[in-house]
Amino acid sequence: MFWSRRASLHELSRLCFRLGHAIDAGVDIRIACRREAEMAPSAVLRSEMSQVAQMVAEGKPLFEALRTCDQFFPPIFIELVRVGELAGKLPEILLELARHYDEQLQRRRLFLSLASGPLIELVLALSVIGLLIWILGIIGDPYNPVVDPLGFGVVGTPGLVLYLVILSLAAGCIAGLFWAIRSGIEWVRPLQKLTLKLPVLGSALETLQLSRLSWSMAITFSTGMDVREAIRLSLSSTNHGHYLDHIRPIIASVERGESLYEAFAATGGYPTYFLDVLQSGEQSGRLAESMEHLSKQLKDQVAQSLRVLTVAAGWAIWVLIAAIIIFFIFRLASFYIGNISSNLPV
Repeated sequence: MFWSRRASLHELSRLCFRLGHAIDAGVDIRIACRREAEMAPSAVLRSEMSQVAQMVAEGKPLFEALRTCDQFFPPIFIELVRVGELAGKLPEILLELARHYDEQLQRRRLFLSLASGPLIELVLALSVIGLLIWILGIIGDPYNPVVDPLGFGVVGTPGLVLYLVILSLAAGCIAGLFWAIRSGIEWVRPLQKLTLKLPVLGSALETLQLSRLSWSMAITFSTGMDVREAIRLSLSSTNHGHYLDHIRPIIASVERGESLYEAFAATGGYPTYFLDVLQSGEQSGRLAESMEHLSKQLKDQVAQSLRVLTVAAGWAIWVLIAAIIIFFIFRLASFYIGNISSNLPV
């Protein structure tokens, strides 16, 4: 649900790091889970881990306990914990997940640091508009304005309140759209697919998604889990409509006896270099290693992709600010020209 709480990247990173090192050092998993329940930084995580610790203390496997947390933990995290427990490689899996979540956090921080300038400019522009609306109410009666150069009837304190409500609704819509995209909700998939077709921006987004996909394939195929399950988890980890829509056709192709290369190539949705690495890995019997190598190569391109995305976002904000300024200039000019014309002798 929209208001349901999910584990953040920071929480997942710290949880995997501490649990992985504790179990690797020989600490009993029941004690490790109980410590996590006591030391978790947020109330929600403490509550979820308390439930997990209780079930583990009763003899339940860790992955089964995690599944009862109402989608608080991501599916790929739970499935890899399951494979790690069954294969006796739980510490290694947890520490690899910790490194992965740390890298995602670093990418997010890089993007936010690059995007902070344009966002500050947008906030300042919107603040100036709000200040103008309020000042216009001081000039005349705010409930029956005498001076309304914008022509909207939105001036003074009531106008400012209405303006803030509109901004809040817009922010809420943007937050809802972001949540839907992050969760991979089906109705936003056409929008996600459209972004991949945009010049420059689409290539940057594709690099980000393929970096995540190749890492997921490297770790899932290295665990020895069922090929179909590995495909489903790897593509699901992107939370992107372009890749989510490929889950069924690719699995169906594999079930018909086709190779992974043939199954992925048949969708027509993957670049040549990705398919080449996939084919080479299959033929050599080192698919997990090949995808891990590709993942490391793509990591070097991710920073550049984030810069491209930030530049695109910056230009979009600049265009928005310029459009707002130009609009208000013309509205104010029209108001004053109209006043001058009306006062001219006939």
